[in-house]
Amino acid sequence: MNCISYTDQTKQSFLFKAEVIKQINCDISCISETFLKKDQTLHIEGYHWIGHERTKLNPNAVRGSGGVGILIHTRLNNVFKHEILDNTYEGILWIKLTPRQTSGSPLIVCACYLPPADSCRKVDAEKYFDTLLCQCYQYQNQYQNQGLLIIGG
Repeated sequence: MNCISYTDQTKQSFLFKAEVIKQINCDISCISETFLKKDQTLHIEGYHWIGHERTKLNPNAVRGSGGVGILIHTRLNNVFKHEILDNTYEGILWIKLTPRQTSGSPLIVCACYLPPADSCRKVDAEKYFDTLLCQCYQYQNQYQNQGLLIIGG
């Protein structure tokens, strides 16, 4: 889901977007363009937020820029524990959901967002996709035949 800024100027806009998330009732949702600042977080009833916001902002910026994250429904807390695998590249966030029962396989989830070519935020698309592909191979090999790898964004 591209939320096109959860930090919209109006509270009604946020409430509407949060209600849409709750009504869809997904277990896991990848969110792009959160526009949250570094220390901000999404608070949506019934969900746990893991975010990766841009660190380089204009000092006069009222809101954040871009940003990705993953919402995990709280009903999964009894089934999975989660950890951040990688958030070293701006616009790409990898998490691992490991079953609390030792016999299960992990679920690897990536939320990613590449700004459009005409954006004021110039991103080297080739480097971005090279990074994403390398990370895919890394986690595919690391967890070979042990679970699913899902990319959203």
